[in-house]
Amino acid sequence: MRAVAMNTQSILADNELKEFGYSPKLNRTLTTWQLTAFGLTYLQPIGPAVIFGFLLSTSGGSVALPYALAFVGMIFTILSYSVLIKEYPLSGSIYNYVKFVISPFWGFIA
Repeated sequence: MRAVAMNTQSILADNELKEFGYSPKLNRTLTTWQLTAFGLTYLQPIGPAVIFGFLLSTSGGSVALPYALAFVGMIFTILSYSVLIKEYPLSGSIYNYVKFVISPFWGFIA
């Protein structure tokens, strides 16, 4: 039953994308858990330690401030992406958003 619902959602999403001139070439087969697992394994476990060490040395010991500023920037990014994904339901890449809002050239540059 769940597979039928996911297939129906995929068909509806594909039909919606055709309005923008995009025809999907890949099957949508990954579940939310598979995407989450991929994301967690894609991020290097040592990455946060390297960033923390860099911030500690460049901020003079005040690591909380750069993280707080980055958090504010990420909130604005999340809010803008939530508006853009409703307007242009494509792959969610910055290229597609800038291509439709400004021009394909600037989308490529972004």
